[in-house]
Amino acid sequence: MAKVYEFEAVIHPVPDKAGAYIIFPYDIREEFGKGRVKVHARFDGHPYDGSIVNMGVKDEAGNICYIIGV
Repeated sequence: MAKVYEFEAVIHPVPDKAGAYIIFPYDIREEFGKGRVKVHARFDGHPYDGSIVNMGVKDEAGNICYIIGV
């Protein structure tokens, strides 16, 4: 059975676009050995299929943040 990751996140708007994303709070290269991972997620109980990706988002220290678009 696949490992389940459960966490709370803030939905961030994409500036000047109609999109939004959440930051996945783990290093996906450490967790999965690659930089893009397909996911089956739930946002407040609503199912979502997509990917965790690097889209150039960085934290305050300049570290890469992996995101899930919503």
